[in-house]
Order: sequence, then C-alpha cells, then structure tokens
Amino acid sequence: MHPDELQTGRPVSLLPHLDLRLLEARVAISKNDLAEALQAVEEVARRARRYGLSDYEARSEQLLALVAERRGEIDEALGRYQRAQQLRAREPLHVRADAVAGEARCHHIKGDKTHAIYLLETFLHALRQESLEDPDALIRIRTTMVITYLEAGFHRRAAEVAEEALALEARVKDPARLGAMHNMVARSLIDNGQIRRAEESLRKAAYFYDLADLELESGRARLARGIFLKERGRLAQARKELEAARAIFDQASPLDEARVCNELAAVAREKGDIDEALSLVDTATTLNPTNVGERARSARERGLALSDRDRRNALASLREAIDLFIQAEERIEAAVTHAYLGDLLAPRHQKQAMTEYRKGLALFEVRT
Repeated sequence: MHPDELQTGRPVSLLPHLDLRLLEARVAISKNDLAEALQAVEEVARRARRYGLSDYEARSEQLLALVAERRGEIDEALGRYQRAQQLRAREPLHVRADAVAGEARCHHIKGDKTHAIYLLETFLHALRQESLEDPDALIRIRTTMVITYLEAGFHRRAAEVAEEALALEARVKDPARLGAMHNMVARSLIDNGQIRRAEESLRKAAYFYDLADLELESGRARLARGIFLKERGRLAQARKELEAARAIFDQASPLDEARVCNELAAVAREKGDIDEALSLVDTATTLNPTNVGERARSARERGLALSDRDRRNALASLREAIDLFIQAEERIEAAVTHAYLGDLLAPRHQKQAMTEYRKGLALFEVRT
C-alpha cells in the first residue's frame, strides 16, 4: 500500500480519477449527453462525500447546476451554484469564482441583470480587498461581466472590463476560459468599432473551444461571428456561420438555438424572404418560452418582418418587444425598438412617431 494511502485513508489514484471524471462530465454536458454527465458527476459527488473532499463535492454541484441550466431548470441551477459556494466557504475566496459567475448568469437569464451585476461587482471588490486576484478567477468574473453590462446597456463599462479581461490572456492557460473570454469581449469590441480586434477575438474563441472539445461553446463562438458578419452586411457568410451554430445547438441548447433562429430570421428579412423570416421567428418562440430578452428579440423581429405586410400586427409586436426589453433590463434594445416603431408610424402618424423617438432618446440618456 502506498504511504499516502496509509496516511489519508483514500486510494492514491482517487484524485486524478475524480479530475478525469469531472472533465469527462464537462465535455458530455457540452455535447448534451446529460445522462453520461450525470453518471460521472454523481460518482464524483458520492466519493467526495465518502472521503470528505468538499472541493470535489463543490465542483460536482457546479456541474449539476450546469446540467440544470441546459435543461432550462434555472431555479435548480441557482440553488446548486449557491450550495457550491457554501461548500467552499472555508477556502480562499477566488475558488468560488465559477459558482459566483454561474449564480450571476442565472439571475441574468431570469431577467434580473441588476442583481447579476451586483453579485459580480461585489465579488470582484472582495477579491481585491483580500489580494486574491487570481487570473482564472478574474477572467471568469470579467467575462461574465462583459455580457451582463452589454445587455444592461452599460456599453462604456463593458468596454473597460473587456480590456481588463484581454490583458489577462497571457496569464490564463485554460482554453475553455480563454474561449469564453474572447467570445464575450468580441461583442464589446464590435460595439466600440474595433472591428479587426473583434474578428481576431472571434477566431481565437473558436480555436480555444475546439481545443477544449467543448462543442456548445464553439457554437456560441460561431453565433457571435455570425452576428458580427450580419451587422457588417455580409449576409451569405453570416448565414453560413449561423447555420453551423444551429447544427451544434440542435437539441442541445434550446435557448442558444432560439437566438440563432432570431439572427437567421434577420438575415432572411434583409434578403427579402419574409416567409422564411417569420417561420424562423416562430421556431425561436417555440424553443424559448421563458427567457425574456430572447422573447423580446423574437417579438421585434416579427414586427420588422411584418412591417410591409401587416402593419397592425407589426405595431403590436414592436410594442410587445419594448415591454419585454424593459422587463429584461435591456434598455438600449428597448430604445432601438422605439426608433423602429417611430419609423413605422411616421408616414401616417407623425405626432405618435415623434413620441416614440423621444421615448427612445430618454432611454439612451439614462445609460452611458
């Protein structure tokens, strides 16, 4: 018997075995093989409890939370991320970064971006106070902050945090983290007109996710690149990237697939294929019954597609989108939708159109 086994009472090969099983579970989740993932995670959790390995039990909780996210069971995921933090309460603060980011993401999905930002900023402040600014923890928190700030309309702050995240790249070795960072940072770079840097970040995101063999995240990198290409008017290339992303998300992540369908609908609309656009919006709506922000995008895309065909329903869809964007705390998107609504009203109702433009401007004024 190995001396370490005599001293600790556990097999010397136990920890490497548990690490391997957790990695296998992570890749299985990304491939949507949730049954295989659960089998691996439950084995790790059981053996972690047997040998008093709270770190491995906490990591198991985080993966179980991720499984719940994939299933759309956000409240269960939220509870598991919180329990993972409790299991690590006696450990250094920075090891809770993944669980804190997951908790914030759940609040974000539920529409409470204000609380998500509060959690992330509070945790980052605590890391600084305790001089525990571990690169992996910082990049995890800042990556989550970029997307949350962007969708809440804090574009300037998103750009600042994106730069801070990029500065950490050379200090981080985990390809999955680097892929996530580049995927989110690219959105801020695009928003600030730094197109070449954005394209480079998107290429790196796809590379790192492929390297980590995490297919779902690779799909998100393709989604981000598809959105980038669409916004530059490169519709054929955008459609190719978006279709590739959709193939990855098919039956694996309904919310991600809904986002792809909304973006594909916009591409179809720009090309004049209104029937295809409306069909894609219907698919997105079916795939996503709960996420408020994505429902808002579906409603807006439906309104834009109907603008030349069914003015009454187009107006109703745009107004629905505004209400949903406000509910999701995406005020800039609501402002943009007010502008679309004003454009649709302007030919017949100039006074109402001006009212919509003013409402949109008012929403811009309360965000930096």
